[in-house]
Amino acid sequence: MTIVRPLNDEDLPQLTALLWQHKETSLFILGNLELSGLAAGDEPYQGDYIGGFVDGELRGVIVRYWNGNCMPQGDAATVMDIWQQSPVFRTGTNGFVGQYERCLQLRDAYLQEHQLTESALALNSREVLYELPLSQLTLPDVATQAASRLSLATEDDMTFLLPWMIDYNVETLNATRGQALAEHCHDSLRNRIQLRNCFVFWQGGTPVATTGFNARVQTMIQVGGVFTPEAFRGRGYAQAAVGLSLQQVMQEGVEHCVLFTDEHNQAARGAYERLGFQFTGYFGLYLVTA
Repeated sequence: MTIVRPLNDEDLPQLTALLWQHKETSLFILGNLELSGLAAGDEPYQGDYIGGFVDGELRGVIVRYWNGNCMPQGDAATVMDIWQQSPVFRTGTNGFVGQYERCLQLRDAYLQEHQLTESALALNSREVLYELPLSQLTLPDVATQAASRLSLATEDDMTFLLPWMIDYNVETLNATRGQALAEHCHDSLRNRIQLRNCFVFWQGGTPVATTGFNARVQTMIQVGGVFTPEAFRGRGYAQAAVGLSLQQVMQEGVEHCVLFTDEHNQAARGAYERLGFQFTGYFGLYLVTA
């Protein structure tokens, strides 16, 4: 029998052990834990952590974060028990992000409960998951050209980064342009800049691409928010930005990197593979609204 309940600080050792067993698909949760602990609330990185225990052992968890996205981890039966027994998921759920099979399982349960089809989702994507030991990182030639440089983003850079991030959300997450999206991108971008997780790649005095990290835990990091404006695409700038940012965090002790991207985005996949990334599985990205 599965005992389902909210997690508390006494559960942290079991929770972190479970997440580290599946670290490649748990970095969002691990990173958010470091930033906000188990606090439930409406502030960024906070969430409702609901666990499933069998004979006292934590076998699964679903976290419903401040933005409505649910992130599951653990075995299939326990994750489904958590979903079915927890009223917190009946309202305010906006999507499923993380370990592919568990997200697919919850997506299907959500659609069935609401009598919806897949066409009702704003984003319905099986992403490819890549990983790279940073000792195997290969930089492209453009990264070492005299005109090329990478800088940590500052709030002054938001004048061009904000419209870039709006375009990124529209292109990759099927978001709808408008005031709500602009406010979301503004707040998200400011948080990333304050956490020193956003970078700008320059050619001479011109910003041409951006990259960043959406999770950083111990010696592991997860790349996210990679974007090149349309006018500068096809020149390897995003690849260079990612490579230089990883080279920089290697000096801070980071040893391993993961990322995910749309399995149909051949340009992005090729760029990551040329940096040395290897396919390691799939990642679920299912959003009710973007």
